[in-house]
Amino acid sequence: LGWSSGVSITVMGNMKDPNYLAAFLVPGFTYLFYSFLFSEKKRLKTLFISIVVFCGIFFTGSRGAFLGLVLSIGIIVSKIIFSGKISGRKVILFFLVMLSILFAYEILMNSRLAARMLDAESYTGNIRWVIWGKALQAFRKHPIIGSGLQSGSAFSRSSTRFVTHNCFIDILTGQGIIGICLFTVSFWGILSVKRENRYFMLAMMASFFTPLFFTNGYEGITFWLPMIFCYQISFYCKNNSCENLLFKNWNLRI
Repeated sequence: LGWSSGVSITVMGNMKDPNYLAAFLVPGFTYLFYSFLFSEKKRLKTLFISIVVFCGIFFTGSRGAFLGLVLSIGIIVSKIIFSGKISGRKVILFFLVMLSILFAYEILMNSRLAARMLDAESYTGNIRWVIWGKALQAFRKHPIIGSGLQSGSAFSRSSTRFVTHNCFIDILTGQGIIGICLFTVSFWGILSVKRENRYFMLAMMASFFTPLFFTNGYEGITFWLPMIFCYQISFYCKNNSCENLLFKNWNLRI
């Protein structure tokens, strides 16, 4: 049990921050859940593993990772509803997903983490809003080109003793409007895949990057590893079907 009453892991005597631990689990859930719904071979083991990963993320107590889960699930459900013609299979899948979400909600409501994860006041009253406000002073000083790497953390720590806890505020304060525009172009390029693959690509991007609104790591692997993965997935999905990437189509055992 960590500082947030959430669960983390200890490696060689060092407890890992639940926010960073959970951030790297969200894409795994999205990938497995999407595989179960849209690949040719339906395996209940894939659904079971995705549920286990979902619970693992929830019990870390990471709000950023939980929001990434909700957003990726919303995108996947949108594909069921809006992609192609309405069919009996889509209706059944939609209701199965809704029932699974309601079932999970009822189970998890009994957890002591429920108030932290599901109560809107726990988000609006979070200290991160104060931290981000202080960090943005670095952006206001040099809005066009930014104030340099870790300048946002320097401003926030001077008042709150905390770093920014937000990769994208680090970009805005460090590289300014120019930096944000360059990354916007990069993300648009990642999302520019075949039309049939856009829901998959958008869900993967949401799961990779939403948790980074709540963690640092722009200067290291925490931010750039997701960028590498998304570029690789996007490169494939520009000319091929994303379904060929799904785990159950690999003819491998889980």
